[in-house]
Amino acid sequence: MKEYDAIFVVEGKNDVQRLSKLIKADFFITGGLNVPEELLTTLKELSKKKEIVVFTDPDSPGNRIRHKITEALPDARQVFLSKEDALGKKKVGVEHANDEAILRAIEHMTPAKRPENTLSMSDYRKYGLSGEKNSRQRRLKLSKVFHIGYADAKTFYKWLNLAGITAEDLERECAHEDEKRIG
Repeated sequence: MKEYDAIFVVEGKNDVQRLSKLIKADFFITGGLNVPEELLTTLKELSKKKEIVVFTDPDSPGNRIRHKITEALPDARQVFLSKEDALGKKKVGVEHANDEAILRAIEHMTPAKRPENTLSMSDYRKYGLSGEKNSRQRRLKLSKVFHIGYADAKTFYKWLNLAGITAEDLERECAHEDEKRIG
């Protein structure tokens, strides 16, 4: 069991139960979509002592929680699960993912120190990730390649930057994708 000197921010107690079987870390429960200012203040205080890692469900409420926390704590690290990996019988959530998917997601958490905006909006558009007929499909493929969640164009751009993805990374992956299509 790998140990992390960090606080993993999750949505509920089931997430804590699930993750604590796989990793040793501190956990902080948001309790759902409502992220009050007091909770953010507490997280800011905790971030002075330990690294904050946001690990929310890959659904709309989880993305809104992630957004609120990341806005308040821009240096928080991020762990993303794909929807496919987190699919239960009727719900999507961290607690439904298998061990391998969870550990792989944690292994690919965003870097602790990352340069600001490693990717410009013009490069983002250049690689067809916004405003094109197939932009959604391209974002979906790249979300799997870079181990970040799928999102709408604006949010996906932010997440690429959080993950430290550069124009060179996109160029390499898009060229690789074009080669597969031709070959």
